[in-house]
Amino acid sequence: MPDALAPARLPLTVRFRGPVTPVDLVLQLINSSLPSPGLSTSCGKKLCSHGSRCLLDRVTGQPSCHCVEVCRPRYMPVCGSDGKLYGNHCELRRAACLLGKQIVSVHSKGCFLKGDMCTMAGYARLKNVLLALQRRRQPPRQGTSRQNLVSQKRFLVGSLFEDLDTDGSGHLSSLELAQYVLKDQDLDGPLKGCSPGDLLRFDDYNSDGSLTLEEFYTAFRK
Repeated sequence: MPDALAPARLPLTVRFRGPVTPVDLVLQLINSSLPSPGLSTSCGKKLCSHGSRCLLDRVTGQPSCHCVEVCRPRYMPVCGSDGKLYGNHCELRRAACLLGKQIVSVHSKGCFLKGDMCTMAGYARLKNVLLALQRRRQPPRQGTSRQNLVSQKRFLVGSLFEDLDTDGSGHLSSLELAQYVLKDQDLDGPLKGCSPGDLLRFDDYNSDGSLTLEEFYTAFRK
């Protein structure tokens, strides 16, 4: 006779294909209690802000948030609340993470118009200024022949690319170009609204949101 005070037992339903053995039932129960593969239980409970992701420390195994190292190359300009124009939302969030401050996207006509003020004449002057500053930092080998002048310019362009490519990826992103700040004392006249970020706007031939070394060379040949 069943005990009226005993707790009711709910039926356990486990679906199998084909005949079921006791071993199959035990394995099914064990697997159902394990965490999903591919996702760390610790990182699964760690909340990271936009522009960062959770990584486990190799020594302690503890989760911590780290800024995204690189964004997918995609040029979809967005204005930040800091007044800067970023290549896409990922670049904006990555910059906020690296700088340790809040930057949100805003709808600002002034921001976009500011990014479109650079004329071809101003752009040509910008490239001359960049090469002049690079020549001060890394004086090329002396020479007066035309061949030497061409090789010196190529050397300056290559060394400038290496200085701008802070993550060593072989591609210049909008964030890397934005980090190169021209100071007033470095200029002997206005740049007519141009900035290093305009290199991406004028000479990103394959429209992938970044500049390769070859695209960089091409930009300075004009």
